[in-house]
Amino acid sequence: MTDPVIYGTRVSPFVRKVEAVLRTQGVAYDFENINIMDMPDWFCEISPARRIPVLRDRSAGREGVPGTIADSSAICLYLDRKLDAGLYGETAFDAGRVAALEEFAESELAQLDLVVSSAYADCWPALAEHTEAMKAHTGFVDNLASCQKMLGKLVPKKVELS
Repeated sequence: MTDPVIYGTRVSPFVRKVEAVLRTQGVAYDFENINIMDMPDWFCEISPARRIPVLRDRSAGREGVPGTIADSSAICLYLDRKLDAGLYGETAFDAGRVAALEEFAESELAQLDLVVSSAYADCWPALAEHTEAMKAHTGFVDNLASCQKMLGKLVPKKVELS
């Protein structure tokens, strides 16, 4: 994949999901921060629903709408196919199960990673590691403390998904 760009804000769990896919596949990418409170016109053109993230695959288009995909689930599916990553399993049934789990995670657990800290590292090691890596980004750090305070009492120590 040639020079992908993610447009969004690093505070978003949906943006971080796309970043995680790119990182697990060893793909370098550029990141362009978008002010979600005052989105520029050019961004609204590539994301008419005004949602983040948007991925630009520069091999398919360098400006305007061509080469862009909005929505983290659509982006992850695109990356899976483009990179032959196997993230959605080997069969149609596997892909359906992964899509269902992804939807559950987005609708029910999306804010979980905002409150993951070292106290949760034993239950959620990958999430805790990702949270620590994200602390290098100012926007993430600025919002982490307030999110932890707001949601900290709502997140259980361990969740059984079986």
